[in-house]
Amino acid sequence: MTTNVKSMRWHIGIFGRTNVGKSTFINWLTNQSISIVSEHPGTTTDPVEKTIELLPLGSVVLYDTAGYNDETVLGNKRLEKTSQILDRIDVAMVLVNGSQYGKPEEDWILQLQKKQIPFLVVFNQIDRYKPDQELLKEIEEKHYSSIQLSSISSDDFIRNALKEKLMHLLPDRDWIEKPLLEGLVRPGELIVLVIPIDKSAPKGRIILPQQQVIREVIDLGGLSLTITPDQIPMLDVYLSRKPSLLITDSQAFETVFRLTAKDLPLTSFSILFARQRGGFDLLLQGARQIRRLKENDKVLIMEACSHHPTTDDIGRVKLPRWLNQFLQRKVQTDIVAGHTIPPNLEEYQLVIHCGSCMLNRREVINRISRIHEKGIPVTNYGLAIAEMNGHLERAIEPLQRSMVTV
Repeated sequence: MTTNVKSMRWHIGIFGRTNVGKSTFINWLTNQSISIVSEHPGTTTDPVEKTIELLPLGSVVLYDTAGYNDETVLGNKRLEKTSQILDRIDVAMVLVNGSQYGKPEEDWILQLQKKQIPFLVVFNQIDRYKPDQELLKEIEEKHYSSIQLSSISSDDFIRNALKEKLMHLLPDRDWIEKPLLEGLVRPGELIVLVIPIDKSAPKGRIILPQQQVIREVIDLGGLSLTITPDQIPMLDVYLSRKPSLLITDSQAFETVFRLTAKDLPLTSFSILFARQRGGFDLLLQGARQIRRLKENDKVLIMEACSHHPTTDDIGRVKLPRWLNQFLQRKVQTDIVAGHTIPPNLEEYQLVIHCGSCMLNRREVINRISRIHEKGIPVTNYGLAIAEMNGHLERAIEPLQRSMVTV
């Protein structure tokens, strides 16, 4: 399936030493001038990200990275940025030439193996540096998938062969395209979507999670009815039958729980993403730990995107306020946005993550696992808000009833 949603695309990282020809290789692979090419080492500093159609793989995100042997003044910072890409990618290509292959390549491959990232060794620039037979035999004995090419002279036959090798290394596409509504909607069922129009709502459009859910309802043959929280009482006026499911923005949980009958199945967009992205069981456990927070405990709120905060921002204003009201004691909250994971995780007694609609599944699982390995409970916005409203079990009941592995 081809998707315009970046988080549902394959993420592919291109790695190699400085000036091994990564940028030229990407331009050759895509038949486009995507990356800047220069004879001077260190042209690529921060990772360059490009979203593109790459048949037969479909929609992918390519990352052109700085050389992992960069010894310039900024080399360590560049390497740190390059290493962060490992948390996002589904497959890696390690570019080498026959005269350079050695410890730096093996060290990088070891990192990929530790993170269980499949990889392809690409012997590039074979028009100038042809790998010797001993090296090729070593690569074969280690069962590394590999290919030889020249980004200057190799033709479509080699380009297609490389893409076929990548196809074999990638997991099933179902892994990244796991439906948000799997097991929850049948043809002909009415699904009510509650979408608040408040200060944080973008003018003239609805946000990505809401768009995705509406599209999936259509694809599954369901009917979607979109309302605002204050319109919930009007459902009884216009509907002769109870909806099969109500999906709400988590911020409206208090109103939705109050205005709906207890037998109306409901959940939230954020909770659907918690299931779809992975790590649902850990996030659910984390929500149930909220009530155990003590006075002055520290809570880290993590947002995946760097949006412009509003005066009543959910991460910076609402969640801290709701936590203190729910606990009847004061806790400290910090917030971090983007791909960064702070090095001082041990200082926190709880992490509350956003719905992660802007992150791909691999990065979400890696983030949750890293937090869990530190022994810190982690949950997400939707599950946390449902718990603080006293209706967590009701909000997850449709997912549990669907009998779909979460």
